[in-house]
Amino acid sequence: MSYQTDSASRVTASRPVYPYPAVAKYTGNGDWHDGANWTQGAPLYNDAAPACTGSSFYTSYSPKTQAVAAP
Repeated sequence: MSYQTDSASRVTASRPVYPYPAVAKYTGNGDWHDGANWTQGAPLYNDAAPACTGSSFYTSYSPKTQAVAAP
């Protein structure tokens, strides 16, 4: 919960905080300054992130076991 206070340190507003990319959504009931009247809303967008520019140069690492001839 995030709080806004006045100069006397009294809470004047509160709002819940959700992990990115979710946002807080007002329920439409009660005082909008009260955090209890907010719920978790849907993300603002769902677009897939573009591929990295250098991804065509990347090859995944696969370990190799090689035997060495005995002397």
